[in-house]
Amino acid sequence: MSIPSTTSRKPPIILCVDDYKNILDTLREQLTMHLGDRFRIEIAESGEEGLELLQEFREDGRDVAVIVSDFLMPGGMPGDEFLIQAHALFPDTRKIMLTGEAELTNVANAVNRAKLYRYIKKPWDAQDLKLTVEEAANSYLLGLSLEEKNRILKLLHEAALIITNQVELDELLRELMNRVLEFSDAEGGLLVLLSEGELTVAAQARRGSAVQIIENSPLAGFSEPVPAAFIEEVSRRNEAIALGHASTEGSDPYFAGQGVKAALGLPIRNMGKLVGILYLEHRTTPALFTPERIEILDILASDAGVAIENARLYQHMESLVNERTQDLSEAYRQKLAVDSHKDKMIHIVSHDIRSPLSGIASLATLLQDREIAGQTDQVIKYGGIIQNSINTVVKFVEDILDLAKLESGTIVLQKETLDLGPYLSNLLKTWEAFALTKQVSLSLEGGNGVQVEADGARLAQAFNNILSNSIKFTPKGGQVSLSAAAETHNGQPVAAIRIRDTGVGIPAEELPKLFEKFNKFQRSGTKGEKGTGLGMSIAKEVIDLHGGSIEVESEVGVGTTFTIRLPA
Repeated sequence: MSIPSTTSRKPPIILCVDDYKNILDTLREQLTMHLGDRFRIEIAESGEEGLELLQEFREDGRDVAVIVSDFLMPGGMPGDEFLIQAHALFPDTRKIMLTGEAELTNVANAVNRAKLYRYIKKPWDAQDLKLTVEEAANSYLLGLSLEEKNRILKLLHEAALIITNQVELDELLRELMNRVLEFSDAEGGLLVLLSEGELTVAAQARRGSAVQIIENSPLAGFSEPVPAAFIEEVSRRNEAIALGHASTEGSDPYFAGQGVKAALGLPIRNMGKLVGILYLEHRTTPALFTPERIEILDILASDAGVAIENARLYQHMESLVNERTQDLSEAYRQKLAVDSHKDKMIHIVSHDIRSPLSGIASLATLLQDREIAGQTDQVIKYGGIIQNSINTVVKFVEDILDLAKLESGTIVLQKETLDLGPYLSNLLKTWEAFALTKQVSLSLEGGNGVQVEADGARLAQAFNNILSNSIKFTPKGGQVSLSAAAETHNGQPVAAIRIRDTGVGIPAEELPKLFEKFNKFQRSGTKGEKGTGLGMSIAKEVIDLHGGSIEVESEVGVGTTFTIRLPA
């Protein structure tokens, strides 16, 4: 298979359709700069105008390689409808939807009825746009038979499933190198990863031999001969470089020294970010790395980029959980009865931490599906769920460690004189955004001139945990208020801080257990918010550490009041 020549006929057309002239001019300028030597760039300011042009092209027998269309064109034909009608005229043309506002149903409509090739979100990255359109145009020119396309896609799909289902990084790299050699017919190659700005050799493969996994070996100064200069050039340019007669064309002395004929350097990316470089070689076949073979390998490299980043994330999270679990176990071994807390700790680690991690792994696997990956709304939705799950895990671990440190007595308070008026006012400002989303009002009364000697940061940790719960369990239209005043309690002068809410309240039978560690009584907030179940325990430990006290009064359906008293 080879790309058909376009020198004997008029150049194929790339048509851009958008109702904003400045966007069209930008598209034409960018595409002309990168593809103008091989394609004719045409523009239309509406779907109707675009269809007229397409009809003319069809009558003139012109090839239309790619159509790039905006989705939202007010007052005219929507982008998905235009692409569907364009598909009837040019069924083999690659269609790309360019927009920032398309609904998932509109994208799905274009995918199903116009055979949408890609979806690019505004504002686009110029390099991503260029690569996407170039890839689409080359795909059109390849003109592969349907049978051949299905065969290749099936093989790529099988390879992608195997690669993306690996969460262990070493096994992933072995599987990737084996698949790459299979698809490329290369004799051998290297996988070089970018780690903290440095290129390191991660895997080495030769046909007929087991893949060798290499740990923490910088490319510069690698123990065996490698084309370091060539790989560094691919990294700098962040684009594929293929050589047909490497020993004479390439400037890297490795090629002549090793008798390399064909060489390919292929970037591995994830979301446009360089993850690593795949290097392949053959010492007897100069024309091995054809454009269509590079295109297939590039698809595989794209899947690999996502899989490698996911494996790294999984490895990091696993290490973090193991490390912090060890710290946690040590802290509790010094302070708590081991047998009593062991079962409770296992429950947190096995359920409250492992469950979000399992969800992250499952969603990451879903995002490897090409159909889902092309649906921007789904990707954003799943990405948000993944981020929330990670935040949940981090919050669990941080709360557990904070509680362990507080109970072990290793925390030394950094006390200062705090005027509760400005202190609580600043504290309340950090919750304004959350309260606004819940449509809950916040207020502060008093506090000016009421002073305490306290660790401001630690005290904020206690107040924040209580405020978080108060806002979380207060429905739309409710109120959360703070007040501070100088009082006398049990004959002693104290600063009394009260946090009142008009929330759902706490059942009377649960009030005595509210500050217990690992209290099983946990509820979701009025919008389904989840907590760690440790916030109240941490708040009480902090206030106890300051020599203060905390009390709670609550009535179901009416609200809750927390009263914190600190030595004045």
